[in-house]
Formats: sequence, structure tokens, C-alpha cells
Amino acid sequence: MRGLLLLSVLGCASATGPGGAPPERNGDRFLCGPREARSLCLAVPVREGCAIRFVEGGSIPAEAEERIAVQRPSGGESRVQGPADLAGCVHITSAAGALEYLRLFSSRSTVHLFNPQRLEVFPGAAGPSCWTACLKPRVWRKLGLSEPRVTPRDDGSFEVARVVMKPEPHDWMPTLYRAVELVKPDGAVEILSETPVKAAPEDLTGLTFPMYL
Repeated sequence: MRGLLLLSVLGCASATGPGGAPPERNGDRFLCGPREARSLCLAVPVREGCAIRFVEGGSIPAEAEERIAVQRPSGGESRVQGPADLAGCVHITSAAGALEYLRLFSSRSTVHLFNPQRLEVFPGAAGPSCWTACLKPRVWRKLGLSEPRVTPRDDGSFEVARVVMKPEPHDWMPTLYRAVELVKPDGAVEILSETPVKAAPEDLTGLTFPMYL
């Protein structure tokens, strides 16, 4: 598309991994490259004149100072703390792109870069493909939860329904929500609704947010 640049593209989290392996739910694909020189990889077009980059941290642990920065055509650069800071610099053209864009801000590998924090929750066993953000399938069914659903709108935006958690009241004691979000073509995101999921503490065992001192 004329006037647009495309950042490096990696596989979507909803796709099955190589050899039928479980899909990657951690969001590792967003920070690609060697540990000492990682880049931001986002599978949506970036508008001409804008630049989005990952900034390494210099502390120990490095995650405490890591950030994502956006430079606009005016030349000014600012920290990205949520979708509002990228609005106008990206172009969302598909349902898959809308979901992947939301997952940049709500995946285990990147959630520490943004504020406020929200993590998408998935059904499945905890393990390498999904650390601290997967519910056992029996619990998922017990709570009546559903996989993400993306509905295109006539105005070019996308309505996304999915399950997320917030660090409430603590990082290690999250609250689940059924969230409905509106992703606009320019990257702006509006939360249409967040409905708490009634769950017993034992149902949420293993769900937690990454913490960096």
C-alpha cells in the first residue's frame, strides 16, 4: 500500500507452531533478534514518516528500563505506553492484524513495557508456549470462557472480544475480564466493555504478571 512501511513480520500467535506444536502465546515474536540487539517486530503496516523502535534497558534486570519509542513525522520521539501513543502511525487492515496489534500490548514478553497492564489469557497447559497466562482447559470450560472473536465493522474498524487479566488486587492475584475492544484503522483502541469473570482463587492458580524490580 502506497505511503506505508511494514515492520518485520513474524507468525501470528493464533497459528499452530511447526510440526503441530502448540501456538506461541508469550509474545516472544514481538521482540526479535539476538538478546543484545533486539528489534520490535510487529505485523502491521507503519505509516511513512513514523518509526517505531525497541530501546534496550541498561539496568539489572534490563526489563526495568526497556521501552518502545515512536518517532513521528514532526521529528519528536516519545515513549509508547499504550495504543493511544501509536495512533496515527500504524494502519490496521485485517482482523488478524487487529488481534495481533492488541497482543503487542498484552503479551507476557511485552506487558512490562506498557501502562496500565493487561495480559491476554488463553486455554491450555502452562509451559514453554504459554507461561503464567494459560488456564487449564477444564477451568476454561468451567468459567464459560471463549477464544478471541474479531468482528469487522463497516467503518473499517474491528471489534475484538477476548479474555484478559489485570494485576488486581496484586500481580500474583489477578482478576479475569471478558473484554470487548474496538481497534480503529489508525491504531487507536477503545475499550467498549470489561466484565469481571467470577472465579475462585484456586481456578486462577498459576496466573501471574512478570515482575521486574
